[in-house]
This record gives sequence, C-alpha cells and structure tokens, in this order.
Amino acid sequence: MTPLFTIAELRAIEHAAAQRLPDGALMQRAGQAGANAALDLLPSTIDRAKVLVLAGPGNNGGDALEAAAHLGHAGAQVTILHFPPAGTAAPERIDALQRARSSPASFAAINSAADARAVASSTEWNLVVDGLFGIGLTRPIAGDFAELVTAVNDLACPIIALDVPSGLDSDTGAIVGGESTGIAVRATHTVTFIGDKPGLHTAEGRDHAGLVIVNRLEIDHELFPAAGAKLNDVALFAHCARRRRHSSHKGSHGSVAVVGGARGMAGAPLLAARTALNSGAGRVYACFVGEPPAFDAAQPELMCRSAQEYDFNSAVLVIGPGMGGSAASAEMLASALHSQSAVVLDADALNLPAS
Repeated sequence: MTPLFTIAELRAIEHAAAQRLPDGALMQRAGQAGANAALDLLPSTIDRAKVLVLAGPGNNGGDALEAAAHLGHAGAQVTILHFPPAGTAAPERIDALQRARSSPASFAAINSAADARAVASSTEWNLVVDGLFGIGLTRPIAGDFAELVTAVNDLACPIIALDVPSGLDSDTGAIVGGESTGIAVRATHTVTFIGDKPGLHTAEGRDHAGLVIVNRLEIDHELFPAAGAKLNDVALFAHCARRRRHSSHKGSHGSVAVVGGARGMAGAPLLAARTALNSGAGRVYACFVGEPPAFDAAQPELMCRSAQEYDFNSAVLVIGPGMGGSAASAEMLASALHSQSAVVLDADALNLPAS
C-alpha cells in the first residue's frame, strides 16, 4: 500500500529532514537516486551511452546536475542543457553545479531556445533526464521552455523525470495551466523523491509519468505523517473477500440492479452489471430505460429487465450508466432515490440533477 503525499506535506517532510542533515544532503541523495535509475535504463556499454540532462533554474535543476555528475563519472557521454536561475541560486544548487562542472559531463553552449532545441534534436540520445521544473511550478511552461519540451517529447528514447515530469501538477495530475496553455514532459519513467504523489497516478499523470519509482531519500520514517490517500492496491480490499460455502447459491450473496441503458447506450449497464457479477454479487439485474435485450451473450447469467417494471426496493442499486437525460430517466432516478435500497450514483445519475 503506497501512501500518497501532497505538495504541502512533502514540503513539511523535506523541511524537517533538512534540519537533521548536512546542507545539501537531500539534493545529493536525489541526484544519486536519479542517476541510479538512469543507469538501469542505459546499455551495458556505458561509455557509448549518450545522455541529455535538462537542468532547470530551480532545485529540480540541482537534482539534475547532481545526477549528471554521477552519470559522467560512471562513463556515460553526458550533455547538460543548463538554465541558471534569474536570481541568486540556493547554496546546494551552487554546489551541485560545481560538481557537475568538475565531472566528465559537458555543458552545451546555448544562447536561445533555438540552440536548446537544436541540441535536443541533433543526437540520437539513449536517454533524456528531465530536471527542468519540479513540484513548485505554478505557472504554465511557455515560450522557450515549451519549445524545448515539445522537442524532447518528439524524441524516441526513454525519458526519466526527476521527482515529477516538468509541467505536471503533482497534486492533481493536471498540466499546469491546462492543456490549452501549458505543456508537460511525457516521461517513460519518473523517479519521485521522498514520497509518491497523487498527480502521478491521476488525470494526465498516468500518461506523462510512465513507470513511477519512489525513493524516500533515506528520510526517517518518523518524519512522515499519516497519509490521507493511498494508491489503490488489492491489499486494501482483500480482507473483504469471504470464502463461500459449497452449498451456497446465487441467492446467498445478495442482489444488485444496474439501472441505465437508454436507447443506443445499452452497453454501459451491461459492463457495470458484468463487473458486479465478477465482483461477487449473487443475483445481478441489468435494468434498461430503453428496450431491454433478451440476454447478455457474454454473461448469460445476467438478468435483463425493463427499468420501469423493476422493484427498486429489492436490490442494491447502481443507477446512471448510459441512462441519458430524458424525462423517463429522471423519473427512474427519483424512484431510486426514494427507494429503501442503498444507491450508487454514476454517470448520468450525476448529470441529471445538475441539468
């Protein structure tokens, strides 16, 4: 069961850990973790591996510089696109920059977005390390950086993001600024630091984060609060499963009725009813606002009924899949809500009250 932490929670953990550690220790650990994950993706002939490292202006860029130094010392051909901060850099980032400059890694000479795009597009890279922006990004990636991200997303090689793909909101999984104005790196792998983040598994996060690797940076367990959310896992609900007696039958395990299926949308309630059946419900009814089919060929044990003729007090109700927004559907919803049964609202059952 993987706990998920918000940006605010991660900042608090990071701050508490930093009080116990030497200056810059967390950035150095993050860089080492990123380099280790990158090495797992590189060919065994490490001296031929070409790695592009994107080091942004913040501390995420510092993590990338640390990773670049490690990869350079490991023998990879590392090229760094370095974007210095507009103001004074944090001391740990200055130290990371110095270590990268003292390593075998090379810094590309760039004076414009065109230069950065040219570097990204000019070589058949074995790997790109994304350290442009971390969890602190609040504005959409735009301008020169957006053009660079576009060029990187067009590459065919693996892309490993440090902590979070640049441009992705780690709390929500949305692209910062929205898809119309923002952009995010589409990584194949993300090595995320301190704790896992909900935005890596929701909304756009699943498509942009790729395989998520969590590295706690050796932070003491006692500094982590109780997680308000966890990544779904079989272990979370396996205790609900019960061994069934051999003498039991479908009537021994309750009844579920899925209500929906307006004309042209019969598939939605059938899919939901199949899921109820395969989740362990005994009698499962698929009740249609439109004309009910005679039976479900994939799961003939489902019982197909007319929603208007079904007694809503006789089963747990799932109402809404493919129900549509007609007056008849609204009546079905009202009948379900006034029944004595437990009711799960889904899809059009949520849309109807808002219309």
